[in-house]
Amino acid sequence: MSGPVVPSPGDVATFNGNPLPDYRNLPLNSSIYIINGTDPYSAQEVYNNLQGLRSNGDQFINPITLTASKFPYSGDPVTATGWNDASPSDKRTMISMGPISFAPGDSQQVVLKFAAAPGADPLTALSALRQSLYTAAPPYPPPSYVSCDSATVAVNNFGELANVYFNGNPPWLNGYNWGGDYYNYGADLAEKLLGSNLTVTELNDVEIRFSRNLTQFGYRYLWNSSPALEYGGYYEVPFTVWDKTNNRQLNVLFTEDAGSTVFDSTWGPAKSNIEADGGREIMVITNSDYSGYHPEINPFDYQNVNLTADADNLDLQYVLWPVVRSYYNLSDLHDGQKLEFLRQTNNPNGLPDTLRFEIPQGQDKISQPISISCFGSGNRILKYSLLSGDRYSVLDHGATYDGDDVHETSVALTSFDDGEFTDMLQVSDVVSGTLLKEVALVGTRSSNPPKAILEPDTMRYFFQFAIDTVPARCYFGDFDDGHTSGQVNLPTVELTTPGGLIQPIEVQSLPGHGAFQAGVIGYDFDAREFVASYGVLLGKQYQPYTISGNFLDGEPFEIASQVVMTGHLPGDINFDGKVSASDAVLIVNYIFDGGNAPDPLAVADIDGNQRVSIGDAVYLLRYIFAAGPPPCGS
Repeated sequence: MSGPVVPSPGDVATFNGNPLPDYRNLPLNSSIYIINGTDPYSAQEVYNNLQGLRSNGDQFINPITLTASKFPYSGDPVTATGWNDASPSDKRTMISMGPISFAPGDSQQVVLKFAAAPGADPLTALSALRQSLYTAAPPYPPPSYVSCDSATVAVNNFGELANVYFNGNPPWLNGYNWGGDYYNYGADLAEKLLGSNLTVTELNDVEIRFSRNLTQFGYRYLWNSSPALEYGGYYEVPFTVWDKTNNRQLNVLFTEDAGSTVFDSTWGPAKSNIEADGGREIMVITNSDYSGYHPEINPFDYQNVNLTADADNLDLQYVLWPVVRSYYNLSDLHDGQKLEFLRQTNNPNGLPDTLRFEIPQGQDKISQPISISCFGSGNRILKYSLLSGDRYSVLDHGATYDGDDVHETSVALTSFDDGEFTDMLQVSDVVSGTLLKEVALVGTRSSNPPKAILEPDTMRYFFQFAIDTVPARCYFGDFDDGHTSGQVNLPTVELTTPGGLIQPIEVQSLPGHGAFQAGVIGYDFDAREFVASYGVLLGKQYQPYTISGNFLDGEPFEIASQVVMTGHLPGDINFDGKVSASDAVLIVNYIFDGGNAPDPLAVADIDGNQRVSIGDAVYLLRYIFAAGPPPCGS
């Protein structure tokens, strides 16, 4: 009744029961038979059949006309004319239409009708069936159409979050699973955890900018108050919060638990392996302008509310219940790291100008339901198209409207590659050719890459001066290509730095590690060799390394990662990257005033006599002020 559609300016195709201008339906390309037991078994045989050939590639020959045909038995058995089946048997039919270009994620439609009619014998039944089909009314009577006044496109989950993601290195921040829909189930709209007086049309895109230098104050609420979550002060937090839509700084609320290991009058969650819930240091983003040094100046009297009892009366946008990943530390919070809350659409009137997609990890496709409305009177027809159609597809190519009705369809993003992908959905009036609405499509796909971590997670410069082996291990695993750690060919594994190969002490398969989802490989090595391969390092830096090898099937793998390197210069006891009098003061305070011990103590052995004494401070001061001999490398 209708075959797949292909572009054809000036023609009108039928799609989903509706006329589709500037397209045409492809007819049957072939209709052949296959005798039971001779089905095609290879891709080539199937392709031959789809082209109207026998499985071996030979043509079907019409014995009446002695010409090649892609439609065997095309005669009329009722009148006994043409090519008819002289030896009926168990035959199967294969029909084909094409060729067409079929992009990943694209959709097509083929409408076939299978009909039957009763009769005293096969020929009588065939005559009755033919008469019934020939006299049936056409399935889609062509109506007349008028121009459409306007059209709108709305996402079915308008206002909901499209994504919450952390943009920073190292990835120390994670979410605690309280049942949210984002960021490892640790983030969502505030109303889903606490409540809010905001509607989805009042939410904005928000960016949390982490920093040790550019900070702001936040309103704190205490879990151990009575009742819980009463106001507990206005304290500095290591980030600023910004409304990206309107470029304004926002107030933030946070919670603290006096029984937690991280109760310190500021925001900072605990490591997940120490406190599974991160110490309950929940971050709540408001929609009010930042109060600065005047906490009493805010439109919702945050200082006199209870965060649970009064939440429905507060302007709460988003909530994050954070934890620090077990193999990182809160000290990994650095300038430039960001956490973003992005809504499905930026347009505040509920009609999207941007439709966002994020393909879930481990998948290649995501679909977003949308509603397209057409306004006007009479029969109207809209055409849905994509500007490029490279990665995106729209379920329907258009629809007819006979009132102010709504057509439900969907847009899908399909990608087998990682990256960001953009396109434009265009809704046009077919009669006038007017472009009525455009919606930007922005989508991403990112794999869950295999990872590698080192223990210890901080490599210190002085390791290389140790007399004995400094044991270290690289854990790696969580491959996303179908391989497991048990399929790694252990003798092929290599750990390399910019300075070259780090010789293994042992490479072994291990049952698991807290930072991984399944079994891992452990690569044991000497940290002395590892640290020395980077040369002289100053201060705290992130340095790259690579773990590579082959699987048992010969497929190679390579995992790029990085490690925190604490550099050292002999005499630099406080690790500030320079040698100064403050290093000597640290030794004096440690010896005479009970100050903190240098970490490690060996770096304070300035004169190299294997112990730390006031002589080391004197030695260092002579070096600094009297051109004395340089500090020894401990």
